[in-house]
Amino acid sequence: MKKMLILGAACFLSAAGFAQTETGKILVGGNASFASSKHSESDLKITTLNFNPDAGYFFIDNLAGGLRLQLGTATTKVGDFKEKSNAVAVAPFVRYYFVPLSEKIKLFGDASYSFGSQKEEAEGEEDKTKYSGFTISAGPAFFLTENTALELNVFYNSTKIKDVDGRNNIFGVGLGFQIHL
Repeated sequence: MKKMLILGAACFLSAAGFAQTETGKILVGGNASFASSKHSESDLKITTLNFNPDAGYFFIDNLAGGLRLQLGTATTKVGDFKEKSNAVAVAPFVRYYFVPLSEKIKLFGDASYSFGSQKEEAEGEEDKTKYSGFTISAGPAFFLTENTALELNVFYNSTKIKDVDGRNNIFGVGLGFQIHL
């Protein structure tokens, strides 16, 4: 019985084939990420949690473009001072699937540019600001079936807040799930 189950699972996985990343297909899914950063010359610490649903279209084989909604929360600490912020942004993106590592695994690269606003709350006061930034990510997509993929990625994000000098740069890891229709 055990051998039958293993054989059946192997047949199912081999029949599922490679995901649909051909021209005209639709990509729907998203990712979640966690990042933590510490400023090298102070005790500034920033922790972020993001959820990014997206939808795209394959313009050519393996190349998709679309829109991503970015929802995030962050906690900033400097000594005893603590600030919480929530952000919402829209980000056009482009994604390319390349380098098939096996029949079920493809590497991908993804780039997006976001426009959004952020609401900060610290010591009972609120402030709303606008920001923009870019994110570059890459990693493997593990195709569980012909139309679904679990993705792991590493990312770099650089954000510029309006009327604030400098940029906030974050390096982190993410986990995503995509459906290819």
